[in-house]
Amino acid sequence: MASVMMVFDLVLMNTLPTSYMTVVKVDSVRDCTYACVRQSTCEAIAFTHNLTCYLYEGYIEANLMASPDVELLIYNFKRNPDCNGTIPFIPGPDYRGCQIGSDFNYEVTLQVCYKRVFSNSPADKDVCVQEGGSDLMKIDTQEKQDFFKLLIPAGDCTYIRGDRNPSTGEWAYWEEGTARPMPPIDWAPGQPNGETLGQDCLAMDNDGLMDTTCHYCDYILCEYFM
Repeated sequence: MASVMMVFDLVLMNTLPTSYMTVVKVDSVRDCTYACVRQSTCEAIAFTHNLTCYLYEGYIEANLMASPDVELLIYNFKRNPDCNGTIPFIPGPDYRGCQIGSDFNYEVTLQVCYKRVFSNSPADKDVCVQEGGSDLMKIDTQEKQDFFKLLIPAGDCTYIRGDRNPSTGEWAYWEEGTARPMPPIDWAPGQPNGETLGQDCLAMDNDGLMDTTCHYCDYILCEYFM
């Protein structure tokens, strides 16, 4: 087995460069390094205190005015000429990453990988899987709701995860065939209002959450589990 020779330098930065191509949740800066080495186009990494790894295609220039930030480590890498290309035999776990640029985006504060998809199909997990995601987005905190409802144009709506439990009439997330009660959420004014009208799917507009039929909205908000 060939050896791997990497030369790296620690780059002084106090902000996270936004030109990353992939975001990966890892267990250590070492695994962040391995994630980079496995990709032939990766030349730099940023590793944050919350175990988030950002991969970059190009070198990152040091900010000479920056002050040290011990919660943000940024390295440039230079491969040995004999080790160009992808190096699949590097040890360590193979983490799932949010692929920026394939219509997915990563929200740093919420640590969520997401994609808003145009679809004429009913609100369904399978639509997200076909688009490379994992499931419809779960809006289970006020912070998530405040962020994502700003992405929805006025007069539009987007399906999210959750539906009405046919046994109890309560709203729930279905996970592995089990209904998980939804936490208190911020419904739009006058919502929910369609229990007797077949409005059993959950959606969001820029006023908040709403119940609606499963063929009403033109968009679906998908999440990719990292």
